Amino acid sequence: PELEVFPNPAADHCTVQLPAHADDGQLQVFDRFGRLVWQETTSAEQLWFSLPCADWQSGIYTVQWLNGNVRLQTRLIISL
Repeated sequence: PELEVFPNPAADHCTVQLPAHADDGQLQVFDRFGRLVWQETTSAEQLWFSLPCADWQSGIYTVQWLNGNVRLQTRLIISL
């Protein structure tokens, strides 16, 4: 199972797609310093999320989805 983010690199918006089997969990985005910049509670009924990244600084971010003991991570590049 993978966490997909597109477009990547992104400038003003991007979309996160959770795996088809994803249950309830937390979708989080961290900046390069490990600071939480965005989070949302996810449910099994919604597998697509739009990230409001227009106001984020250029750089590399970690997108993470947590559900119990399951953690999926990927990188997101913001290039303004």
